Amino acid sequence: MRGRDTCRARRSNRRQTHIAEAQVLQSRDFQVVLRRLGRKHELTGKMRESLLSISRVLSFLTPAMEGKANRDVRTHIKTLTRDVPSLQDHTSFLGGKLNYLLDATLGLINIDQNNIIKIMSVAAIVFLPPTLCASIWGMNFQYMPDPRAIPSPWSLSSYPASCLMCGSGAAAGCRLAPCTIPPGASR
Repeated sequence: MRGRDTCRARRSNRRQTHIAEAQVLQSRDFQVVLRRLGRKHELTGKMRESLLSISRVLSFLTPAMEGKANRDVRTHIKTLTRDVPSLQDHTSFLGGKLNYLLDATLGLINIDQNNIIKIMSVAAIVFLPPTLCASIWGMNFQYMPDPRAIPSPWSLSSYPASCLMCGSGAAAGCRLAPCTIPPGASR
């Protein structure tokens, strides 16, 4: 009877781990996934502690019941003593699998954050030339070329020329440092 219970518990834990793995790979709500993984990891830790306590009780109980108990009780204790290490090994396996799922979830979060940062970098590059030109022409210098005050070829062409220089510098910078994507990652 006891061996069946341990097999059921093992199958149930394995099924829950597979369900958690599928949820990690399908879900994009990472806070929920991280909470679930945390709860499952906590449950696995409690199982390890319980199995350690049971193992200690059985190691104390085995010599104490050596001559006093009947044969069925000794057989049952012997079976439990053999079941506990296998359950501990399986619990360690589940803990490793949960760590793998946690690493996978954190990797997916990292990929999403990198995609957001790429968008922000492109936006910064696009708005850099106008910002630079606005900051230069927004300064209050006494002798600054102003197209309205001094209509000369220099003053009329300086603003578009500086915009073109900044834009071409940004474009050259993007070409010189291409975005590298690791193999297997999606754009």
